Amino acid sequence: MAIVEVQTEQEARQGWSYQVVVHREQQPATTHTVTLAWIDHDYWSGGRCAPSKVIQALVEYVLRHETPPLPAAFDAARARRWLPQIDMELRGLI
Repeated sequence: MAIVEVQTEQEARQGWSYQVVVHREQQPATTHTVTLAWIDHDYWSGGRCAPSKVIQALVEYVLRHETPPLPAAFDAARARRWLPQIDMELRGLI
């Protein structure tokens, strides 16, 4: 089980950038920079929740589905390549 902590949020060109820390049992914590475009935020959440909540739900979802290790930096839309079903399933988790 992993705990995902969204630490910082910065406005970026066409969206936001986040520093996310992933805490796993008996493993050192890892830090990741994750970007989220406005269009993806609107698509996944319909604008009904904060972008940081979308990032937290997305990272938790990816970690539960045993994808390749999270890169140090990635855009949230990249998760679609790892898990094509994320578009349908993430909406129900946010």
